[in-house]
Amino acid sequence: MIVAQRRYTADEWFDSPQNTTRSELVDGIPVERMTTSGDHGEIAGVVWDWLRLAQRSGYGRAYAGPTGVVLDPDGARNNLREPDFYFFRQGRIPKRSSKGIEGVPDLVIEILSRGNWADDLPGGSVWDSYERFGVPHYWIVDPKARAVTQYEHLRGRYVEIAQVGTGGMLVCPLFPDVPLPVADLFAELD
Repeated sequence: MIVAQRRYTADEWFDSPQNTTRSELVDGIPVERMTTSGDHGEIAGVVWDWLRLAQRSGYGRAYAGPTGVVLDPDGARNNLREPDFYFFRQGRIPKRSSKGIEGVPDLVIEILSRGNWADDLPGGSVWDSYERFGVPHYWIVDPKARAVTQYEHLRGRYVEIAQVGTGGMLVCPLFPDVPLPVADLFAELD
């Protein structure tokens, strides 16, 4: 749902009195994001613990929504997303400000939810933003399928690298020594 009709830069939107809902900027247009489920929260806790372990192991820096990331900090500054999780590898620590994080993350993880699943999948607005700005690794966690689909940005588009189910292990090339059993992601789901 579009929050406002006029176009904003990320800086204008941060300071706007209309910026009171969970919203993102897509080409300068504020778009409201839907709330998530309890299952989303259970999975999010496991992902956050895993990314923080990778951070404590010295591989980079982890962030979680609703901390926004400006995907075009050196351009128009009108693309602000709030990924569920994102990670910057060591040596690429982004610029942080009181208004968010600036720069394209090395890894984005989105957890599919009832209200936003179409946005995160191929052809959706979230997918399109990450692909357009060249996020190298994009992973989608699907609670219904109990699987994680891993994509890599190759030659300007996302290519599916793997789909890992509950019997498998998540291993990220950014922090290969910090694996996560996929079953752990879904252990607390109904």
